[in-house]
Amino acid sequence: MTLDGDPRPCEPSTDRSLSRRSGDGKVAVAGWIGSTNLGDELIARAVCDQLADLGAEPLAVTIDLERTADLLGVAAVQHHRVRDTPNLIRMLRTVDGVAFGGGGLIQDETGPLNLPFHLGRLALGRFLHLPWAGVGLGVGTVSRRTGRQLVRRIMVGARAITVRDPASQERLRRLGVGSDVAADPVIAWDRIEDPRITDEVLAVSVRRPNLPGQRTLSTAPPLDDAWLGHMSSAIEAVATDLGLGVRFVAFEADQDGELHRQLAERIAVDSELVEPTVDTVLGAVGRARAVFTMRYHGAVAALLHGRPAILVDYSPKMGDLSDDLAGAMPALPVGVPHAEGAVRAMHRAVSRAGELPDHLERLVAREAANSVALGRLLAPAGHD
Repeated sequence: MTLDGDPRPCEPSTDRSLSRRSGDGKVAVAGWIGSTNLGDELIARAVCDQLADLGAEPLAVTIDLERTADLLGVAAVQHHRVRDTPNLIRMLRTVDGVAFGGGGLIQDETGPLNLPFHLGRLALGRFLHLPWAGVGLGVGTVSRRTGRQLVRRIMVGARAITVRDPASQERLRRLGVGSDVAADPVIAWDRIEDPRITDEVLAVSVRRPNLPGQRTLSTAPPLDDAWLGHMSSAIEAVATDLGLGVRFVAFEADQDGELHRQLAERIAVDSELVEPTVDTVLGAVGRARAVFTMRYHGAVAALLHGRPAILVDYSPKMGDLSDDLAGAMPALPVGVPHAEGAVRAMHRAVSRAGELPDHLERLVAREAANSVALGRLLAPAGHD
């Protein structure tokens, strides 16, 4: 059965038996794995853990074998450049299905190469007649006609597709693909520190915004003084209003570290620069008294620990999460936040922090749909 309205599910290859019992087999996990972005590594670990809990062996498709071996401890194949494709094909011939996701793979905000890169992996799996499932996907802006065509052409025949919020479901529907609403896989993370432990700091995670016309985030032009000035003023105003120091937490050290250093030099409150690991990043944010974040999983860390947070809406995913939480974590308007607006938003966040445990419980329950999707992927053919 397909969930995307396509009456033609992928048929198994004639030389591959899928008549295994549920939970057996190897599954390729195709997400943004092996990058320096700790949020994506958290997602990869959560999806691999879910597959292992279901009795399957995850095999990660990664851009960095060494990093993935250190962080995930699972078998992996490197796929970063065109020359890596033959190895990827050889690996795909050894697996029984493909888990596509999670995270914000369906978007071209970060450049025109994003969708061809990720959907190309899925296309190879479909060419080999592998069953696949989309898991915890975020769907952002797909502004290019070629990108929309790729989504419609390749994202068909799934055993199941789950997305992380209602807005992603609607965007994917407009692209011609159906889905079920789940949540980000990290929402169900059960290895957080004691939420009663509180550090008297404002946790801040800021990143470079996506800029129109960029091909990749790493090749975007330098940030100008005006942007840095507005951002540092907003951070300082919120920290001063709360009577807190600032802890800059880098989710992607090679991208965020220098930016955080420049912001720290501009603010007149005590600050520290932290470059955590995938094991410590949720606690580094979640122990803070309050959170100011442009990083999606900075908001997830705040939610897991019940901390008030404001989200800088540089990308649709931040506003989507705010909406999913009924505004309990306010999203600052698109663009550069101003100090007064940031302070007002944090007041709203503090006043509504008591609602966060109920929202977390709701999203954790919804996240279970990701495991259901993976279970459908692992089910013998004809037993969906």
